[in-house]
Amino acid sequence: MTKFRAIAAAAAVVAVLLIGCQPTASVAPSEAERSVEPSSAAGLPEGPHLLWEELGVQIEVTIPAPTWFGEVGGGILIKNDNPDPPDGAGMIVFVGPLYVYGDPCQWSTAQAGTPSTTVDELVAALSVQASRDATAPVDVTVGGFTGKSITLHVPEDAEFSECDRGTFGSWTVPEGGEPYRYHQGPGQIDELWILDVDGVPVIIDTAYYAETPTADLEELQAIVESATFQSP
Repeated sequence: MTKFRAIAAAAAVVAVLLIGCQPTASVAPSEAERSVEPSSAAGLPEGPHLLWEELGVQIEVTIPAPTWFGEVGGGILIKNDNPDPPDGAGMIVFVGPLYVYGDPCQWSTAQAGTPSTTVDELVAALSVQASRDATAPVDVTVGGFTGKSITLHVPEDAEFSECDRGTFGSWTVPEGGEPYRYHQGPGQIDELWILDVDGVPVIIDTAYYAETPTADLEELQAIVESATFQSP
């Protein structure tokens, strides 16, 4: 079963924000290893939703329809509980610093020598990542915080079985190891909103496919644009 992975603190979706202090280089093992599987639970109610609450910071978004799934404070949202091809959609939050792989398929030998610690560094590293066909970055503002948006693609003909450990991965945390953002299938599109939140780079990763319904994409956009960041 494919899945989205939530990363906190130094990891990066759906995620920890450290407003007004330096990002840490470690994360609680329970969060670093947690994955989200489709569940039988009902979708989230429409209205305000606590996307993340950790280390003195809250991220709140507005759920537009009861067809979005995720845990309160868990940092992940999945449309119809399905992130997989050909028409799934989801959102996951990450926080820097992050190591962006030079090659997301051969990632075990393509990790950058130093982590990306700013919006500009993340954008620069992702823009040249092999096979991702990155778009030109554009300026964005979310919840009063500025940054850049860039869109990446997993090749339609990507053979995950030929990648390191069968995983197509974009980045990891400073401790290294396996990818903290890995992808669900060929053709996946990642529209990244990379924000500077009081000096901390935060990635909101909205993921979908060419066959994802337009209505779902509009809901993803609306959720991102509804995001607010505050101390509890």
